[in-house]
Amino acid sequence: SLTTVALTRIDPQVNFDWAAGSPSPAIGPDTFSVLWLGRVQAQYDEVYTFYVRSSDGCRLWVRGRSVINQWVNQTTTEWSGQLAMKAGRKSDLWLEYYENTGDAVAELSWSSASQPKQIIPMSQLYPNFDRRDNEPDGEVNHRDPDDDNDGNDDEDDSDRDGDGIDSDTETASGTDPD
Repeated sequence: SLTTVALTRIDPQVNFDWAAGSPSPAIGPDTFSVLWLGRVQAQYDEVYTFYVRSSDGCRLWVRGRSVINQWVNQTTTEWSGQLAMKAGRKSDLWLEYYENTGDAVAELSWSSASQPKQIIPMSQLYPNFDRRDNEPDGEVNHRDPDDDNDGNDDEDDSDRDGDGIDSDTETASGTDPD
């Protein structure tokens, strides 16, 4: 389950083939789960295809949108989903994975018209992650595509948290990482 924390670390990429093992000697080889939280930064203003190759289940959210939802027991399988991204914008990313039995594999890749398919490189992944809920709708920002409920998708909203200050200014100054 995703409720008991046995290990916390920052991974530079999601590119794991533990075979019949697990992420750590402290974790058994079967019936474990992993949660990766962070931000991803696209290099191009394009539609990106995100891929998760896993055994067993996986769920991926980017910018609050469910991109892949395959929470099922399965042999190693690759799933994909698409989302328009903006160059230079850091977007929340949430990847859940569970291993039931057998081999344990978790890989996160992407591609676009200008970006050949590759494991998302560490240069495009960031560990900071927005766990706030800017409005009382019960959806934390990483799963909410309109954080301040103003009717504008966060990707196109210059003030994503609705506090009257431009979000890029807040991010650059480190005062409010929305």
